[in-house]
Parts: sequence; C-alpha cells; structure tokens
Amino acid sequence: MKLMIVNSHERSGTHFLMNSLALNFGYTSFPYFNLDMPVLPHVPSNILNMLQGIKEPKYIVKSHYEGAFFQPVIEEVLKFAHVFYIYRSEDSMFKSCLKHWNSIVWDEAAKCKDIEELKIAEPYGGCMRYQYKQYPSMLARWNGHKASWKERMAGHNIIYVRYEDLCSRFDKTIRHISKRINIPIVGGIARKPDRSNTVQNGEFNEKEVA
Repeated sequence: MKLMIVNSHERSGTHFLMNSLALNFGYTSFPYFNLDMPVLPHVPSNILNMLQGIKEPKYIVKSHYEGAFFQPVIEEVLKFAHVFYIYRSEDSMFKSCLKHWNSIVWDEAAKCKDIEELKIAEPYGGCMRYQYKQYPSMLARWNGHKASWKERMAGHNIIYVRYEDLCSRFDKTIRHISKRINIPIVGGIARKPDRSNTVQNGEFNEKEVA
C-alpha cells in the first residue's frame, strides 16, 4: 500500500480530494497526516525523512507547500507514494480564500473586502510558510504555486486533478485516478463523499442528515 500525498494551494478542494480518495480506494482522510505543521520544508531531507517515517500509509498526507520544496526529493518520494496536485479556477479559489481568511482571528493572510483587493494584496502572515519565495501579490503567489507543481515538476509522475472536474465529472475523474495508481475502486462504483459526514476545513463534520 503506497502513501497518498495531496498537495494544493489553500482552498482548492484539498479535503474534497482526500475524502474522495479515502472513500473510493480504502484510505483514511480522518485522521490524516498534516505535513503543513511539523516540517521545516526549506531543508528537503526533512520532507523525505518525515514521509519515510510514516508507518501507516492508509492515512492520507495533506500539504499546501509549493512543489519547489519537494523537487530535490520527489523521485525518492514517488517510490513509496502517490503524489497528487489539485487546483481550482482563479475566482472560485480566491472567493473561498477571502471567506476563509476573513473569518479566522489570526493573521493568516490579508483580510480584504473583495477578491480583487485580495489578488493585489502582498502575501504576509501565516500563509507565507507555504511559499518558496516572496511574491508581489497573492495572484502572483497563486500562479507561482501552480507553476511550481505543473511546470517545475514536468516529467515526474504527479497526478493532477482539477477541482471542477472532481465536482462535475466525478466518476470519470475517479476512474482516471484508479488507472494512474493501479488500485481498483472499492465496490467498482465511484462514490462521491457525503458532505454531512466527511472532513471539511480540516475537521470532521458530524451534522445530522435531515
């Protein structure tokens, strides 16, 4: 059983993909291993050592770090892990970021009145831990994050997933993933996670279904 690592820019459908992988391929999305918290990623061997030290591969690994952090060790990581990158359309992602960052009490990122203001805001606060270098704006940061995974990782066996495909072409997307990781879908039928009983925003949602 290989480890599964789901990477993304913040608010790009990270837990949606994690829940989908868990439900359809026999993995676990709660609890999950949060790579964002215990690692100093500027030393690539820290990433490799941390991932190699995970003894139970059924727990999915979550990461918001740029691909540049992984690049020096990515081929070693791919020997024991399936590596995913999920990405989302610009305005949809920024709308979700705006709502999320405006709602939290600490300085994770700029608190803005609308997505256009957020796009031109300079990165600062907690979100800077995920970026490899400084950017002049949050829009440039988002473009840099995508490029770090989709361009700098060209030639590596990364599995790319569009959030919009997971939403509107769920069955086709899960079957494509199944072929890429060579694992059959549990029960043979792709199942979409139930938002009333899955992990949302990093926490388990136990709302009763009416």
